Amino acid sequence: MGRLCSFVFAGIVLAVMFAGSGLAATAQLSQADLAALAKGEPFVRVTRVAPPSVLGAAGKTLAGIDIKAPPEAVFAVLRDCKRIMRVIKSMTSCTVRKSDPKGLWEERVTSSAPSAVLPTFKSVSRFDFAPFRQIKFRQLEGTMDYAFGQWDLVPASDRKTTRLYYQVSIGTSIPIPESLISTLISNDLPRTLKAFREEVLRGVPRP
Repeated sequence: MGRLCSFVFAGIVLAVMFAGSGLAATAQLSQADLAALAKGEPFVRVTRVAPPSVLGAAGKTLAGIDIKAPPEAVFAVLRDCKRIMRVIKSMTSCTVRKSDPKGLWEERVTSSAPSAVLPTFKSVSRFDFAPFRQIKFRQLEGTMDYAFGQWDLVPASDRKTTRLYYQVSIGTSIPIPESLISTLISNDLPRTLKAFREEVLRGVPRP
């Protein structure tokens, strides 16, 4: 069950659980969020919203982590299906169905098997790229009723460190308890963000 939250990080349903710019995300940070970042830890906040049906669940998540790498290195991992799959172990496939010749958008087809007691989650999502600054995504079709969100990359003044914000909203009519989703995300998303940071640093030359 713990893998369910990791699938959310791919940006596809629980690739998975919002919107705004990097500046907007910064304005939303609490003292607890800033304290976590100062210690080198990620922060994660989950907000419940009215579900699409009485059987389903819906929510929003705001998360962030500091990575000692330039935004170009962080962006490169977010754009690479193979590297994302190394981070999200429950993701069983990630392929690009269509792409813009200029590299400004693509459609990804993904599937994930988060748990033996849950269905396989499938998604076709569109990703819009603002190189080295932002990636927005939204589900076009898939298991979830809806899933949309974005990553914002905010570099430090020397561009040697990047603060990565992740925002996502999801809704499903699948009878999954909201409390379960909230607990899984709060417990597992920090580990996924740390794994993502490690994947970025693998590709950054050491001084």
